[in-house]
Amino acid sequence: MFSYPRTLRKEAIGTNIIDIIPVARGDKPADVLLKNCKVVNVFSGEVEEANLALFRKRIAGIGDYEEGVEVIDLEGSFVVPGLIDAHLHIESSMVSPVEFSKTILARGTTTAIADPHEIANVMGLTGIEYMIRSTEGVPVNLYIMIPSAVPASTMETSGATISVMDMIGFVEKFQNRVLGLGEVMNFPDIINGDRDSIAKIELIRHKYKK
Repeated sequence: MFSYPRTLRKEAIGTNIIDIIPVARGDKPADVLLKNCKVVNVFSGEVEEANLALFRKRIAGIGDYEEGVEVIDLEGSFVVPGLIDAHLHIESSMVSPVEFSKTILARGTTTAIADPHEIANVMGLTGIEYMIRSTEGVPVNLYIMIPSAVPASTMETSGATISVMDMIGFVEKFQNRVLGLGEVMNFPDIINGDRDSIAKIELIRHKYKK
């Protein structure tokens, strides 16, 4: 039997891949078998009637599986991948980030990307950090786009200001949670070549450039 060198096993094949293959082949019962599902195929747009074999919280396979340590009959319920909300403002919901996370999860959203420019206009980086720290450990993937314009324009009276220099340290500190730059609302500054506004775009563009 082929075996990876001990030092390369985890790096090369991960910790669960070898274990999951027998379940995927149908040689070993699933940990949990979801029967009589209507699986929404987001690639083809079709709805397929099938059973789902789960192994260690992963989907081992979709098909005519029959054996499982635990069997749950979904009686024709729909099964869909977790939904992703690509742009939202948690503050507009008027609930705390934790309560917001509970609410969207119950409705199928497992990932959300928030632009907290509303709280940032009041509290600056402190407000954004609150959004990040208060959602650590919640059962959804919640990411942040750092607001591009705080204040939204020079005509606005806000409680804080976020400069490009402020952004540099903040993005480094929370690089695992900050995905990019929030919506650029102050388009007049961009059109007129405002250096600070353009520097923010360039900072994030180069930071996340592939």
